[in-house]
Amino acid sequence: MINNFILQCRLTKDVEYGTTNSGVSYANFSVAWNEKYNENEQQLFMNCRAWRGTADLLNKYFKKGDELVIEGKLITETYEKDGQNKSATRMVVDRVHFTYGKKNNDNQGQEQKQELTPVDDETMDNLPF
Repeated sequence: MINNFILQCRLTKDVEYGTTNSGVSYANFSVAWNEKYNENEQQLFMNCRAWRGTADLLNKYFKKGDELVIEGKLITETYEKDGQNKSATRMVVDRVHFTYGKKNNDNQGQEQKQELTPVDDETMDNLPF
C-alpha cells in the first residue's frame, strides 16, 4: 500500500517544539488549506508531527501564517478519553519545503520575493550533475 501525502498549506499557529526524555526533538503543528469546487470553497485542517531535523527546521524558519509544502504519511492514533476509545488522523511529516514567498512581519504581511540569478553556459558546463 502507498501512504504518501504532499500538501501545500499554511501554518494555523506557531510550531509547538520540544524534546523527548531521550533528547529527540519533535514539532507538533497544524496546517490549513482550501479546496474549491465550482462556487463552493471548503477549508480543511490537519494536525501534524515532525521529528529530529525536520522538527528543528520547522521551529527555526516557520511561524503562524507561513506557507509551506509538507511531505509525509497519514497515521491514525488511538487514545482513551473519559473512558471511551477515540481516534484521530495525523500526518507524520518527513520533509518540509519553502514556497516562493514567505511572510515578513517587517513588511506588514507583504510577501518577500526572491530574485533568481540567471546561469550562463560556462557555469552550466561546470555543474557536477
